[in-house]
Amino acid sequence: MNQAIPKISRTAMILAACLSLTLLGACSKNEPAKVSQAGQPDTTLASIQKKGVITVGVKADTPPYGFVPQGQSQPVGFDIDIAHQIASRMKVKLNMVIVTSANRIANLKTRKVDILVSSLVHTRERDKAIDYSVTYFADSQKILVPRGSPITSVADLSGKTVAVGQGSIQEQMIKVLNPQAKILSMAKWSDTLQALTAKQAVAIFSAAGVLGGLQKTANKAGMDLVMVGKDGLNPIPYAVGIRQGDADLRDEINRVLMDMVEDGTYAKIFTKWWGEIYSQPYQVEVWPK
Repeated sequence: MNQAIPKISRTAMILAACLSLTLLGACSKNEPAKVSQAGQPDTTLASIQKKGVITVGVKADTPPYGFVPQGQSQPVGFDIDIAHQIASRMKVKLNMVIVTSANRIANLKTRKVDILVSSLVHTRERDKAIDYSVTYFADSQKILVPRGSPITSVADLSGKTVAVGQGSIQEQMIKVLNPQAKILSMAKWSDTLQALTAKQAVAIFSAAGVLGGLQKTANKAGMDLVMVGKDGLNPIPYAVGIRQGDADLRDEINRVLMDMVEDGTYAKIFTKWWGEIYSQPYQVEVWPK
């Protein structure tokens, strides 16, 4: 004899179904992932393609990466040319937003910009908060001082005031390289030059490219500054900053950078901005197709 199957109430069935779906995340209180009209996840890359615009955080006070020449209103520089290439090759318009060393990562994380092309050093600590493209440049660290200064190395900065950019990697590096140095953090790199000329600091510590730009500005104003320093100042990597989770956008940026290398565009941009400092373009990592 067959045993009668007990009847299950409609309410019990609904609860059982929802419990099952909850285990799969469907009954979760979390908001469902946003999807585009095509039913695909609404990623940053998809949003950029849909709007036809990429918003890039750039610097305007850090020559030759990004700066505004006297008498002009728009930033130019190495990073600016890279940003233009990214937009052009993605077939979208470029919207540049000025950021500083101190606020650029916050602007990226809060979605005020889509990516950062802003003399951004790739560090292990920062990598916990954001993602990065392949390294597109590496620059040595130097010290800028008045000609004739007794300071020739980081070790000579003990007990002396050195100007650095607020939020820059150099602000952290100098603490490790010489804990006895007194640090004067400035909001803009141009402010560090003013601090040096006003004798509020005896030196500026930064990347050679940044210091080269400051040196040219100083020379035009009649000041004689020189770059010094070799010990412990190995080149550090610069990359495009991307939000965590934007893997498809990261892959697209990498594709653009590698295409630029292969067709010679990167070498032309590099020589334009770095030819006086480096004899050969930086060797960007290019993966096989």
